Amino acid sequence: MKFTNDYFWGVLLVALGAVIILKNYFHINIPVVRTLFACIFIYIGITTLFGGFASRSNDMMLFDEGNIELTESSPEYSILFSMGTVDLSNLKINNNAGNMKINVIFGSGEIKVSPKSPVILKVNSAFASSSFPDGSSLIFGDHTYKAGNSTGNNPVTVEVSAVFSRLKVTEIP
Repeated sequence: MKFTNDYFWGVLLVALGAVIILKNYFHINIPVVRTLFACIFIYIGITTLFGGFASRSNDMMLFDEGNIELTESSPEYSILFSMGTVDLSNLKINNNAGNMKINVIFGSGEIKVSPKSPVILKVNSAFASSSFPDGSSLIFGDHTYKAGNSTGNNPVTVEVSAVFSRLKVTEIP
């Protein structure tokens, strides 16, 4: 998108210079500030439509769509203004199993769990539609969902926050 950005700002500056010359030498009155703001808003709109503001790292997704891969280095994952999936079905359970955190804010998230993996999801929902494999759903408040045999084998506790979003927890075999 850098190539497009360079062209946009170059064309905008040339057009701004031409408008100033027309205004000062030929007395043609063109509202410079209004035109400049209109061009900037058009640019932001077009860039957003074509995914220009999308950002993704190993643990965060912003204005994007896709899967977030689990890494051992990050205990927290965020889906912001995006549509993403976090797959916990292949989660490696060991003796040092710790806690994780998943945030879904102004977006749509899916968390995949396996009945074979001991995972406890502690979901906190505010203005969000959260649904679970056992048929329960949540809009406001807290809900705990246990996947697999979560009473033994050092289960992984995952704190999930869903704010102004849609969260779907699915069990895959």
